[in-house]
Amino acid sequence: MVAGYRTDVDLDVIRGWWSCRSLVAIRWLVEHGFDPAAPGCEVGCAESPDVRPPALPTAHGT
Repeated sequence: MVAGYRTDVDLDVIRGWWSCRSLVAIRWLVEHGFDPAAPGCEVGCAESPDVRPPALPTAHGT
């Protein structure tokens, strides 16, 4: 996905955006009476190896 941008992409910014998005979603779920850890919800999806995107490479390529 990142290769399609043809420019330097700051992977820390991408990770930060997804972290912020996840925290906002968890807060919304809790405020509206939902369990964010329920199967299929934000925490469950984030922890699932089937749903989680592959780890982004580090600056050293690992």
